[in-house]
Amino acid sequence: MTLMTLRAGLHWEPRFGTYERTRSEHDNATPPVIPAQLRRVAEQGLAEVAGLIAKNKSKPLPAAQFDICLANYYPPVGIWREFILQMYTFHLHCNDQI
Repeated sequence: MTLMTLRAGLHWEPRFGTYERTRSEHDNATPPVIPAQLRRVAEQGLAEVAGLIAKNKSKPLPAAQFDICLANYYPPVGIWREFILQMYTFHLHCNDQI
């Protein structure tokens, strides 16, 4: 199973557990900028959720700034189904051993 991820905005640096403006562990490249349209959609979604929270008199959301975007590409459903069946079979086999 393969998972590909497209990242925009800041870059996760696993050595230090922080986000950076460049890929310092690899090639010092700058990640792509988050597209303005995607940023607007995220801001609108957050505003709608904040409105619903305010209606319910719940604790308000903290201010947010969108500086990271992760887009995951998953394999077709059939591959996932095969993987889940294999994991379920493995789980059943392991339980038989106890």
